[in-house]
Amino acid sequence: MAKPIKLGGLIAKTINQAGITKQVEAARICDTYQKVLARVDIDKKALEKSQAIRYKYKILTVAVIGSGWAQELQMRRHLIIDGINKEVGRPVVHRIVFQIG
Repeated sequence: MAKPIKLGGLIAKTINQAGITKQVEAARICDTYQKVLARVDIDKKALEKSQAIRYKYKILTVAVIGSGWAQELQMRRHLIIDGINKEVGRPVVHRIVFQIG
């Protein structure tokens, strides 16, 4: 009887073989932004007014609906960065860029 394979290991191996490790990590970090934002002491409307759209070179780009929300999030960026890095388990985000649009 064959030894059972752990699903997590199989998924990681498949992602690596497909050459999409960086893309999967970027998607995970963008998703983590939403989770962290829900926990950080920010108006809950910020969840509706912003969305992480890109992660590259340890920079997270977040689309924000207006300059007021961009400024609000900018003031709390260190809390967000720390939260993402804790959630992921290593320093993956060094900077957040807020983009109006």
